[in-house]
Amino acid sequence: MNNGQNRRPEAAPARSKRKRGRSLKYVRRRDGLNAGYIIFAAVIVLILAVSLFFIFRGKAAGPSAPEQTGSETAEQTLPETEARRETFIEVPTADVAAGDLILVNYDHAYVFPEKDDLVNVYENKTDDFKVAYSYYMMDRHVLDVLISLTRELSETTGEDDLTVNSAYRSLEEQRQIYDEYTETWGEETAKLYVADPGYSEHHTGLAADLTLVRDDGTALPILQSAAYDEIIRLLRDNGFILRYPEGKKEVTRIETEPWHFRYVGLPHSLIIEKTGLCFEEYIAFLKNFTPDGNVLFLSTGGRLSSVPFEEAGSSGGGCAIYRAAAGTGDVTKIPVPDGADEPSVSGDNDGGFIVTVNFGASPARVTGVGDDVSAIIKTIAPSD
Repeated sequence: MNNGQNRRPEAAPARSKRKRGRSLKYVRRRDGLNAGYIIFAAVIVLILAVSLFFIFRGKAAGPSAPEQTGSETAEQTLPETEARRETFIEVPTADVAAGDLILVNYDHAYVFPEKDDLVNVYENKTDDFKVAYSYYMMDRHVLDVLISLTRELSETTGEDDLTVNSAYRSLEEQRQIYDEYTETWGEETAKLYVADPGYSEHHTGLAADLTLVRDDGTALPILQSAAYDEIIRLLRDNGFILRYPEGKKEVTRIETEPWHFRYVGLPHSLIIEKTGLCFEEYIAFLKNFTPDGNVLFLSTGGRLSSVPFEEAGSSGGGCAIYRAAAGTGDVTKIPVPDGADEPSVSGDNDGGFIVTVNFGASPARVTGVGDDVSAIIKTIAPSD
């Protein structure tokens, strides 16, 4: 549910080419030597002599001499630039509104793409889960993840009644649902459970409402499954979060919905679960980590800490996460620490890009949170 709209940054005007200045032309006299020429030549010789004197004096004085040329200053700053050890990637600035980590809520409208990657859930499902209606659609990658985790769920627990009860919704579908809720329960109640059209996570194809439907048609909340703990674990370990958790209504503006899950990818789902942040808080939390300062670092041992950007690659194996502000032109250049694997970049739909880079193996879980990170979390989500 949103009351505002995230706008795409406008393209900056093209940078004009700098015109070369016209070189000065000196005109030589051709009527022989005269006194003025001799005086002019003497002045030139004197200037050259003085210049050579100061040049040799500066070299003899060494780097501690009070006078430094521009080239000497550049040489001194070069090692600092090399020490930063980074490369750059370029992403379309318009992609700030696309990706697994986009925030869509009451204050951030979904930017509908010209093309999407939606696939029909029913036509691609397996016997390990069910779908309520044959027309439901979902992001292709997210559906692949769901298929994989329900296969594991069925094999380990025998639970194969997990049912996709809602998935992608078009603008028209969301408007119809909102109007029906409003007519039945009133607008105040409708706003607590149904997002305004254009501001729903269901527009993204990354969200799904999950329930249980037994073979006799009985519908039950997933809380009533004997495999509930395993369902939650598999969802979390495969990149899903409970989007509207208990106790976060003041932030999300939505009542607790224990059936609504949203794909954000790894390791973000693990971090969100460990820190106790809801998605709005997590996006705000990541704004504290930038290429100009520290990045959020998850070690292979699973501990969260804050380390300088330039030291991420030397902190041992793990994963670095940071946010880069979107540029004003058509393309945004984003720095990446040296030694990182291929980065994953997602817009946040809030003016920036979230970058996730691995250094070797990706951490499988989050075991602890460092004091430096805990201090930042307390500013985002103060404890009661």
